[in-house]
Amino acid sequence: MKASDKFEDSLQALDFLAYLSNYLSLDNEFVQTINDFRASVIDYKELKALPYEFNKIFAEYGWVATDEIPIPLMEDAIDIYKNNGLEAAEKSITDKFNDEYLETKLPRMNAIFIFKGRERLIRLAYEDHKNNRYPCIRTCCSISNRWSNV
Repeated sequence: MKASDKFEDSLQALDFLAYLSNYLSLDNEFVQTINDFRASVIDYKELKALPYEFNKIFAEYGWVATDEIPIPLMEDAIDIYKNNGLEAAEKSITDKFNDEYLETKLPRMNAIFIFKGRERLIRLAYEDHKNNRYPCIRTCCSISNRWSNV
């Protein structure tokens, strides 16, 4: 049985319990628990698909969903892409990679052998990006995301 079938079966079972509760005089708290759990199952199903949708849209432009990209940022980027296009969506993503982010992540990266000595390069690339000299921030962010999680 596929995972998607299991989700649908779970939702059908929860719908049946909610339907049954109307006829069995079940406690309102129990009914609310069923409804809350049903909402959680739906949320999980949507959440599980989010990185795939993000990558489907943005991977060809150099953005890949990792644990460094918060879920709300992915959701917002997808919505912005659908409503306002790629340029606006990319701006919403790059706005996350600011001075505070850099100062938080670079010390962690310096602890990784392969990054030792590359802090200067990352800082220069970030400054170039901030000054619109060329768009290399994606490469540096991608490198930092991959290796800061090692």
